[in-house]
Amino acid sequence: MKIEIAPFNSSLYKQALTLRNHVLLKPWNLVFTPTELEEEKNQVHIVAVEEGEVLGVVILKELDSSTVKMRQLAVKEKDRGQGIGSELVAFFEEYALENGYTQIELHARERAVRFYTQLDYERIGEVFKEVTLNHYKMVKNLE
Repeated sequence: MKIEIAPFNSSLYKQALTLRNHVLLKPWNLVFTPTELEEEKNQVHIVAVEEGEVLGVVILKELDSSTVKMRQLAVKEKDRGQGIGSELVAFFEEYALENGYTQIELHARERAVRFYTQLDYERIGEVFKEVTLNHYKMVKNLE
């Protein structure tokens, strides 16, 4: 397996978009809006690929000169439990550091809080609703 950057609108990006839709949106009858997809051209799409197939994805969005947001981490159901999500997060963190960012924030669904806590992310504040689901804000300082 290889972790790499998928250029916007590339075939890897399109596979990752399909995966994100299947894992993160479709089960809750949600859809990507054209505005959301347009904004993605300025974000970094990180994918886990094996034999040309995208197994997982995570998106990096700059919030300011020191902070990035981790968005839409998803791994194919059949490939979960093999460390792909952790490898994507490690690549994300390394990429962020190499590009001068010192903090990562994310909005974790309730069921994902334990995963991020094990990777040293700290839960901040109370539960809130986002896209109809309970989430928690989590942060990690890279310094």
